[in-house]
Amino acid sequence: MVPLQVKPLAFWKDGSIRWILLDFISSIPAGSERQFILSWHNNRGLVSDVADVHMSVDTSLSPGSDRIDIRRRSDVLFTVNNVFSFALKMIDGKGSQYSGCVVKTKIESSGPVKTVALLEGSFRDKNGMRAIDFRMRVTMYAGIPFIRIEPMVLFNHEKGVFFHIRELTLDISQDTGECMSVEISGIPDGPFTGTHKIRLFQKDDRSFQVECAQSRKEGSRANGWVTAASREDRIAVCLKDFWQRWPKSIEIEKNFLRIGLFPGFKAGDFKHMVPAYKYQYLFKGASYLLKEGQTRRWDIWIDIEANDKKLFESAYIPLVPSADPKEAIATGAWGYMLPASNKTRGYDLLAKNMLNAYKKAIENQRDYGEMNWGDWFGERVCNWGNHEYDTPAHFFGQFARTGDPEYFHAGELAARHMSEVDIIHFVNKNLVESFYEEPFRPFDVRPGCVHEHTIGHVGGFFPRRKLKRLLEKLLKQKNPYLCSDPWNLGHLWLDGLTRGYYLTGDTWFLETVELVADYLADIVKKRAYSFMGHAHSGRTTGWPLAALAAAYDATGRKKYLNAMSDLAEMALSEQDPNCGGWLYEMPDGHCYCKKKKHTGMAGFLTAILVIGLSRYYNASKDERVRESIVRAMDFLIEDTWREQSATWRYTSCPASAHLLTYGVVALALGYSIRMGGNREQTRILKKAWKKTSDYLNKISRQCTGASDRYGPFLPRSFGIYMVGTEEIAPLLAGASSNLTFER
Repeated sequence: MVPLQVKPLAFWKDGSIRWILLDFISSIPAGSERQFILSWHNNRGLVSDVADVHMSVDTSLSPGSDRIDIRRRSDVLFTVNNVFSFALKMIDGKGSQYSGCVVKTKIESSGPVKTVALLEGSFRDKNGMRAIDFRMRVTMYAGIPFIRIEPMVLFNHEKGVFFHIRELTLDISQDTGECMSVEISGIPDGPFTGTHKIRLFQKDDRSFQVECAQSRKEGSRANGWVTAASREDRIAVCLKDFWQRWPKSIEIEKNFLRIGLFPGFKAGDFKHMVPAYKYQYLFKGASYLLKEGQTRRWDIWIDIEANDKKLFESAYIPLVPSADPKEAIATGAWGYMLPASNKTRGYDLLAKNMLNAYKKAIENQRDYGEMNWGDWFGERVCNWGNHEYDTPAHFFGQFARTGDPEYFHAGELAARHMSEVDIIHFVNKNLVESFYEEPFRPFDVRPGCVHEHTIGHVGGFFPRRKLKRLLEKLLKQKNPYLCSDPWNLGHLWLDGLTRGYYLTGDTWFLETVELVADYLADIVKKRAYSFMGHAHSGRTTGWPLAALAAAYDATGRKKYLNAMSDLAEMALSEQDPNCGGWLYEMPDGHCYCKKKKHTGMAGFLTAILVIGLSRYYNASKDERVRESIVRAMDFLIEDTWREQSATWRYTSCPASAHLLTYGVVALALGYSIRMGGNREQTRILKKAWKKTSDYLNKISRQCTGASDRYGPFLPRSFGIYMVGTEEIAPLLAGASSNLTFER
């Protein structure tokens, strides 16, 4: 029996637990697995044989072991064993120096396995002037010498669109004043040791250098783990994703160990990283440019017994508990799914091929960097994708179906990026005014707005004229869409973040979900946005419906359901009662006809609207919506399906291109079939997916990255073709369309 700590995360409508977080400790070797059985027991005394982990906000934190004693101290963030002090230090673009000052400490979780403390505060200069805020989660585990530290910087400065940082570090000092020797491990050709000033600098994803008075060493990728020791004390530190999130540094001088989260650099250090529009947005002179509203956090592991190899494995190869897919899916918490089996073997082989190609393309295209890691590059040639179509949702769904930890790791990484980098969490006057030149401005930008795919993830790094010239050159078209504002509601998703919350208990994911959903609910209530009435209505209504549904599932808040109801009424009122479609005059891009534009909508946009309405139906059981969905998909088939080629016309325009089956089209067909669609819809789904999956299997196996013509396409293709399709796997396998779960 192992100690267990539990926390309910979400509930069914009847009040029973839908999702629960389980924390337990196991010493399984890396690459191994072990089976655990979860069972009820009336004797609570048997739950744990390890003392609880407790913390006193004002004084100490004791993890049920005499090995660790953590205390808050006014001049630093905290101390460990009265030997090592931890502090956050920052230098802004003007050279002013700031220290992280804690103003609030909160115990988020405390029990037999772990305690989590949340420290909140601000970076302040010597005169007490605030620059920006930060948070830091500190987690301790019963019976083991590890401490997990997650510093998060909140770019909520009062003035300016961008905040300039020269350096941001986590400083670990040896309070006795003794000089420390250091051993930098996890680099090629063995560890690097020294006793004087040493600096490891990861310059990009393929080069690092270590310098000290005695010697210099260069290499490709450092893993970011180091051991420091004085005569009496030792400590090992590991910064996860060290080279992937370049630039990074580790420095030691006398009794200081400094972890460079945004390490200092010289102007021009990164000019070799091209194309400039992919990497250079982050740097200006010798400073970093961080936009108002963004956040970023890091994952740092500490071992006070200095077993650096074991620490590295815990950070880089963490244990991932996976519920038996058959049992987990049978609860209904995952919705309409089937666990991986021989019946779904073809689909699961395709999904794994696409995951491998996705990862390989990211490696070969060098989709790395501090603000880039976790995203993919190449939308419209120069844009970061910002996980268009919600790639983390698919990764987590496949993890549920297969139990394969590769999907979990990919999903968590993507969800972290999406929640920290791509979503506006704060605004100031300058940020609001920076969007005034946008031709489309329905309301002032506000917290909860989401950036679509764009340069540097959040845009604003180039004047509009320069951005337009760049896109015209790259895309070879006049007046291209610039992707420069955060009001495109056809590019926001929350399912990946809610699934991430359910699987990890990461409260930042839930906080971000609520921020975006509150924003959506408010603008729906105020009618501040034209959701319907135009040829892009499918996504500007469909995706907000799906996002609100995800938030409603996670929280049960009626205001999200009410907003969904309002959007559904808008959509139903504009659906043509005769043909079942939504008919709008289509713009260039969807219809290039010169004499008169065709009416209708792009097929994938109709599908997105159907997906949103389906999510609303699942929450409301409004029977009008069920009929609307089936009729809409009958219309889409009649309007765009091409039987001979097993493809779909891109839009209602007869001259538009024929395409393979987008994931949203497959998912919309799946929803329609489950709501009473006819056998013809099932036949077409299977035929269309067969052709699409054959093509995807072919290109995923051929992927060689950027040098291959499929390289830039493959990361994006996960969103285009795969996201959501884990929900059609049962239909492809011949399962009943009536797999329903109600509580």
